[in-house]
Amino acid sequence: MRIAATIFLYLLCAVFEVAHGQVSLCMNESNRARALKLKKAYIDNNCLVFFNCFPKSFSDLCAIYDYKEYDESCNLYSFYDKHIDYLFNCKKIYKKEVLIDKIILISIDGEWRADAIGLFQANERKLIINNTDIFLRELNKRSNSEQRSLWHFIFDGSPPHDKQIRELYKTLFVLVSKKDALQARIMKEEFYKMYH
Repeated sequence: MRIAATIFLYLLCAVFEVAHGQVSLCMNESNRARALKLKKAYIDNNCLVFFNCFPKSFSDLCAIYDYKEYDESCNLYSFYDKHIDYLFNCKKIYKKEVLIDKIILISIDGEWRADAIGLFQANERKLIINNTDIFLRELNKRSNSEQRSLWHFIFDGSPPHDKQIRELYKTLFVLVSKKDALQARIMKEEFYKMYH
């Protein structure tokens, strides 16, 4: 009877985790392999391998770097600060356009979260400010819905940072409106949907 109760509780927890999207991603061996490659590439200072292994979508970024209480062999939360900064600052291998294209892809359908996602967002905001022309050129290759999704991610944040986000919007609007009126309008529309 006691064994049956234990099995029942175990299954109940498993069903809850699946229903709430909390399944350990290490059930997927490719995530474990990716995490190992990322760790090794970072230690070896191998930008090319690191860049190629780094997540290519928001959901992959969360799977690898967002806080999880699961198997550390596939979740790199404890390395997120070093790894995300390394991605944005390793200039040895790729052109700025390649980095920006990858960052845009990751940002589509993104939403603010603390820690890894917040750091990724902060680095992306600096990237836009320092490389506005290239960023807009790459962003204009995307569909209208993807462009809107990116701007939503850029301005998404926690309520305590609301004033900072408004200041960011002002800064970005000035930069973007000088270069691309259409993107400035899309950015403005997304910002006002979120904050007005």
